[in-house]
Amino acid sequence: MGKDKAIEYYNTYRDFDLIMLDSDNNMYYSDGLKNSLAVTDDYSFLISTIIAAD
Repeated sequence: MGKDKAIEYYNTYRDFDLIMLDSDNNMYYSDGLKNSLAVTDDYSFLISTIIAAD
């Protein structure tokens, strides 16, 4: 599906939370997970919140 289509799908339905990891060591997560997400000090991902379209 790819990142862009997955974010488009998320923005359309929004009845779930989402975490995506890509081959460039980026991690994307939906806003609903921000208080549940815990990472260790030895992670190697750049972490970004998915900005939901209004």
